[in-house]
Amino acid sequence: MEELKDRLRKAMLRNNMSQAELVRRTGINQGAISSYLSGRYQPKQTAIYLMAKALQVNEAWLMGYDVDIHRLPKKNFRDLPYYDKDSNILIPILGSVPCGEPLEAIEDVDGYIDFNGKKGHEYFALYAKGDSMSPQIQDKDILIIDYTPDVPNGSIAIVKINGDEATCKKVMITPEGITLLPLNPSYEPKFYNAEQCESLPVVIIGKVVETRRKF
Repeated sequence: MEELKDRLRKAMLRNNMSQAELVRRTGINQGAISSYLSGRYQPKQTAIYLMAKALQVNEAWLMGYDVDIHRLPKKNFRDLPYYDKDSNILIPILGSVPCGEPLEAIEDVDGYIDFNGKKGHEYFALYAKGDSMSPQIQDKDILIIDYTPDVPNGSIAIVKINGDEATCKKVMITPEGITLLPLNPSYEPKFYNAEQCESLPVVIIGKVVETRRKF
């Protein structure tokens, strides 16, 4: 069986995609992509999903299994990130995201949740961690995210920094850069200029479209 590193190279060649372009499309940093290509490290499930989506291949094929290379329709797979379920979709909860200082993003699937999403959109969910977005978002709330880098200014979004860190903040975007704003006044905003956004990089993963809270 071919290894992931071999399949990843094949998929990049098939799409005429450079490492730099794969970094831009996935938000995974250059070092991580290089380590996957060399076989030094194996990506977690979310990284596999992001790379497969960018390369338009089946996640199972990318992992080395003897299946068709093409991405399967969502309605045909329940054990991959999400599937159609009547008028709803079932989406994965991919661990936690800090609502405070950015920490290493957790990429393990921690269950699934039903959501009535819009056709043509892709969603995932995260548990909120911390209090920087209170009172609107509380610790342990479930955040449902529309996976898109294009969010309206002033949206609450999941932002990945330096490929390994993620945070939930209100985003204000200008030609000069991006400001990540907490809703809790006890926390300070963080500004990344245009050069930092490119070099770190600072990547918007998606917009928070709904929160769910257990009492």
